[in-house]
Amino acid sequence: MFFGHVMPDALGNLVREFSLGAARAMDQGGSGEALHEMRIAGKPLRYALELSEGCFNGGFDGYFQDVKKMIQWLGDVHDIDEAITALFSFRKEIQSYNAAAGAVIEHFPIGFLLEADKELMNARKKLFGKVNKNLRLWQQEKFLKNSWRFLPRRLNSFA
Repeated sequence: MFFGHVMPDALGNLVREFSLGAARAMDQGGSGEALHEMRIAGKPLRYALELSEGCFNGGFDGYFQDVKKMIQWLGDVHDIDEAITALFSFRKEIQSYNAAAGAVIEHFPIGFLLEADKELMNARKKLFGKVNKNLRLWQQEKFLKNSWRFLPRRLNSFA
């Protein structure tokens, strides 16, 4: 009984947090930090939706899959951002070594690192394009605000 009474408010708060994160991500033009914060805000929503899945009306599965997909994309963007940062540090370290070595010993090549960086940047751009397109669509459709259309008036499944 208790779960059925607290779930609508809990979901409402989680949707609001995720929605605020989405607005910040859009305002900040896809900054890695804003997207990561949105992902962090979305994870509890995803888990709560999984937990209460049996309580929802028809159409919920598509909504839930869209939220899940967005959180996955945000995780992928974050992973790419982390890889870019690590690759940049590694390349700087190699360049520093090469500069210190001078003409004394053979230098490590960095061309492959530059190519990998370029590929990662292209992958991030493509993935962020999907995220951004979806966020704009969500904004137009009031996707997050309309999540309540799937909730029954009372969550009798848990009563």
